[in-house]
Amino acid sequence: METDCKHTLKEACHGLPPGRQILIDAKADTFSLARFLEEAGGKRPLLLVDRAGEEFFPLLPQAADIPKPVRCTAENYPAGEKEAAAAAKSFLENGCDFLISCGSDAAINLAKAVKWFATKSVGRGTPAAHLAIPAAVGLGSEATGCCLLQNERKTIFLAEDSIVPDYVLRNGCVLQPALSPAPKSVLLGILARAVFALLLPDGKAGRACAQEAIRLLLDNYRAGLSGEEKALQQLMAAAYAAGRALWLAQATALQHLCWQVAAWQKIHPGYAFALCLAALWQNLLDYPESFTGPRESGRRAKVLAGLRRLFGAENDAGALSRYYVLLYELNPEAEAAESTGQAPPPDGIDPQALPFTFRQADLDNFFRAVQAEREVCPQCCRPGKA
Repeated sequence: METDCKHTLKEACHGLPPGRQILIDAKADTFSLARFLEEAGGKRPLLLVDRAGEEFFPLLPQAADIPKPVRCTAENYPAGEKEAAAAAKSFLENGCDFLISCGSDAAINLAKAVKWFATKSVGRGTPAAHLAIPAAVGLGSEATGCCLLQNERKTIFLAEDSIVPDYVLRNGCVLQPALSPAPKSVLLGILARAVFALLLPDGKAGRACAQEAIRLLLDNYRAGLSGEEKALQQLMAAAYAAGRALWLAQATALQHLCWQVAAWQKIHPGYAFALCLAALWQNLLDYPESFTGPRESGRRAKVLAGLRRLFGAENDAGALSRYYVLLYELNPEAEAAESTGQAPPPDGIDPQALPFTFRQADLDNFFRAVQAEREVCPQCCRPGKA
């Protein structure tokens, strides 16, 4: 992975290999958004912002000097299917040749949807390059090729290398006078996504990213809740690392399951990831055979040992207990809607597509466990887990 933009961006802009991403440091004295676009060949950008991006974008060096962009506002996360289609139509009708997303997950997700619509649905041949500018602590959307769309009937989940943002502006938060405190659901989502990447059978490629994300999160989440600037910068780095780790682990089916839970329970996706992790982690301790494939028992022992070290626990149950303590300490229920009670769980999920040994009965038990987690008193640790 490239870590700077000192080479000629124009040569890299439209020919990036799938999944390759160029990271740009906003702290570099030489960075200029106007010059970046000129070198990247962007003459008519589509700018997508959400609430965080509205305040942040004007602070970027020479932002006022870029070619007058077509502007769209990301109102929802996930984006509405019609909202994304309208933004893609605006992109094409205005002759745009570059995407800039600025803000949190909503803006970056919408930009990925626009790229998908413009290249697949509308039929544009050469995909436009995408610069993602995180401006708040999010779930690390800038690191993945996952995109969510919502229509009247269901949540649509896209996962393609072609919509991984081509460029990411890192450390942009140093340009802001103040950042908003990190939402509790987002912090839990970062942690859960990183732990999932460690548990997955294909997680080796992103293991270092996942471990770094967990360390950064555990060291900084309390200060991040109070809005401490340095902690928020570290948490933004944790979000990117967790997103990258999960994407490298090829966890698209598992992510789809978590997004479906979010829609079913009407909760923030980060909270859904946290609840799903609680249910699956316990399942993996109770049923070691869930780790399948050659030499999986050895891998299971290694992964669980790593989690014990990261959570400072003496045994596997203790590591999970530390996770539950954090889950109830943050208690995102205050940010969530009322429990859905007897609402039917999502359907259309193939248990065999998940990265563990799952039957339909296991999946049914999983949904019951997720529902039960929301009904547990959030003021104390679960009985038997401490």
